[in-house]
Amino acid sequence: KPEKDRKGLRPIAQQYGVPFKTLSRCYHNKQSISEFNATKQKLTVAEERVIVDFIIQSADRGIPLTHDIIKNAANEILRSRLGDGFEPIGLNWCQRFLTRHSDEV
Repeated sequence: KPEKDRKGLRPIAQQYGVPFKTLSRCYHNKQSISEFNATKQKLTVAEERVIVDFIIQSADRGIPLTHDIIKNAANEILRSRLGDGFEPIGLNWCQRFLTRHSDEV
């Protein structure tokens, strides 16, 4: 297209009702916030799924799990994947985990 007929990202975002930042990140091949945060997580998505399933199954059996039990399960998964020299999950990990999966647990 000729230069004068080209639109910038802002008018395109407004035209299609898309947030400008989202369109800009996509156009420039940048990670979204959630993708970036996923790279900082110690457990993989599959490992977190195992813990969610464990919590649900325990609740179905009438055995509610404490934060300490959930933390121990997470640390055991890390130990099995990384060996004895692994760095354990942080102090507030359990609360953030439960918030991330609040729609299920």
